[in-house]
Amino acid sequence: MRRTRATWMMVGAGLLGVMLLPMGATVHANCEAGLVGKTFQCQFKHQDGSTGTEEWKFVDDGLGEFELQITGGASHGCSCRATGNFNNPNFDQDNNAFLCVTATGPEALAGQVTGGGQITAEAADITGASTLFQCQEQAPITCPCEGQTRGDTTWSDAFVTTGCEVFSNGDVSLLSTGAGNLAAKRTARTCSLTSSLGSVVTRDISREEADACIASLRQISANDGVTCQRRVP
Repeated sequence: MRRTRATWMMVGAGLLGVMLLPMGATVHANCEAGLVGKTFQCQFKHQDGSTGTEEWKFVDDGLGEFELQITGGASHGCSCRATGNFNNPNFDQDNNAFLCVTATGPEALAGQVTGGGQITAEAADITGASTLFQCQEQAPITCPCEGQTRGDTTWSDAFVTTGCEVFSNGDVSLLSTGAGNLAAKRTARTCSLTSSLGSVVTRDISREEADACIASLRQISANDGVTCQRRVP
């Protein structure tokens, strides 16, 4: 039976056995610290012979202790595996091994973080059919305007936000008392800085870079305790 993404729970290599820390793997407080905020490009091979690719993103809110979001598929609630033994367990403490399940169940997914930013995993559905995964961490996409300076305005955490506007098309603009402005426009695919000396506009950025700029502005605003207000473009 062909795998249905919306019903997978991921079960990593060594699903029923003890998962050992591989040489070269990075040690984190637990596996969540090494996964959240990262994106992986995954290849999968199903028991029926079908193959394909999909993107995994790990976030720190939503389902479970942390959430796995699969592009085009269902989200999964995840937890790091327990360490210790039955008499003295340490739940959600494994550095590299994790288990996940979909909200719609009863299918599952579990995985193992290995060296070099890789994940190996195995999934099984209610019919007993299995799928293997091999994933590679993707380099994070950043905003091209981060770190740029125009006059006394710099796109960084040092920007002092006095106002934040979010438009219905997703564009975001931050204001400062020094007449400075930072802006990201998803539709126009630009990011810009404005000061008393004029503006610097970076054009033709990718949609993903524009989203990174918007996320950066929202974070700067949040750091300053400023709530973004929705505006009509």
